[in-house]
Amino acid sequence: MKNISFCFILIFINSWTLFPQNQGNNAIWDFEIVNDGLIITNYKGNDTNIIIPNSINGLPVIGIETRNPADETWAGGDLRNGIIPYGRNEVTITLQSGIQYIGDFAFHFNRIRSVVIPDSVVSIGDYAFYLGREIESITIPGGLNLTGGVFDYGFVGLYNHLGRLRGTYTVNVSENDQWVYYAWSFNNRTMAIIGRYKGNDAVVTVPSNINGIPVIGIVGFIGFGAGAREGIFMGFDIPITNLSLQEGIKYIDDYSFAIGYYNQNNNLLSIVIPNSVISIGSRAFGNLNIVQITIGEQIDMQNDSIGNGFVAFYINNGRKAGTYEYINGTWR
Repeated sequence: MKNISFCFILIFINSWTLFPQNQGNNAIWDFEIVNDGLIITNYKGNDTNIIIPNSINGLPVIGIETRNPADETWAGGDLRNGIIPYGRNEVTITLQSGIQYIGDFAFHFNRIRSVVIPDSVVSIGDYAFYLGREIESITIPGGLNLTGGVFDYGFVGLYNHLGRLRGTYTVNVSENDQWVYYAWSFNNRTMAIIGRYKGNDAVVTVPSNINGIPVIGIVGFIGFGAGAREGIFMGFDIPITNLSLQEGIKYIDDYSFAIGYYNQNNNLLSIVIPNSVISIGSRAFGNLNIVQITIGEQIDMQNDSIGNGFVAFYINNGRKAGTYEYINGTWR
């Protein structure tokens, strides 16, 4: 009788270990055991409000990394689908405090309406939430070093511009007859980021205010390789020759006006960048045949923000405001 009772206790304990009575159980999570705890690699449940636990089977969850290959429609390179099965309905995600990092592609292609990231998270990998076009709300810690492809809708540029502040950011995707823009709200302030041009003019002026919302930045489409990185003129067939940004715009993000697979127009000859712009991202004007630049002073740029050696010339000239011309292979 004692042996039977002992076996029953062992079976009960093992059943509890295999199927713990909370959301962090093996029935809905795949995970890997590492030295410091567990890494969640896949979600198998059906909830639309998903809470990612900070412990499973008594071991701490330290990170989230997907092992799911990309759907064959998107296959290529090292792409991954996120931990939520591809094609699932929209979900909300809350990470419990204690989780330390979110890996590359962790929620890539996942239809996330809102995400809450605790202060314990110290890093978020490339494309972690990218192509999650249903996103409306992001609650995030302060001070994170994010790359441009982590979130959609120009969030990273906004986050960096505002000083990487902790809090909840909400977004509404809108458009008019000329522009697609992302209206972000944070701390009772609403700001627009322009994401695409829809007009048909060869001479284009980017507004500093759209439908009563101040435009602070411009962002291109950050894809998965040189051919997929497109500026706001993506798919635009009419050659654009002159571009002006209105005073008030604060930054030009990576690839904002770059050409790529969907836009082979490199006929942009003249650009006007106002004094209000304080930074220009990597390859913002990549591959463009620019021969005249009017620009403000002391703008922070990457080495490849503007081609034909302009950045080096601008820096060597003391980052002075003015109109620069490219004549016979030389800036003047």
